[in-house]
Amino acid sequence: MKIAINQEKCIGCGFCRERLPSIFFLDGYTARLTELGEDIDDGNEILIRQLKEAAKICPAQTMKIV
Repeated sequence: MKIAINQEKCIGCGFCRERLPSIFFLDGYTARLTELGEDIDDGNEILIRQLKEAAKICPAQTMKIV
């Protein structure tokens, strides 16, 4: 599973980082992926559910989970 963040749309609110600090960090006003966020195990159902929730609460709707 991969996470894509549209860097141009990201407003840097930090909701994703607050929910999943092991996956996201803020680089100035832009969300970025940590090393753990670069390669998500498809079998980790709890993490996948949390990622979907983080994408859903993103006010700029910048994340895609594929």
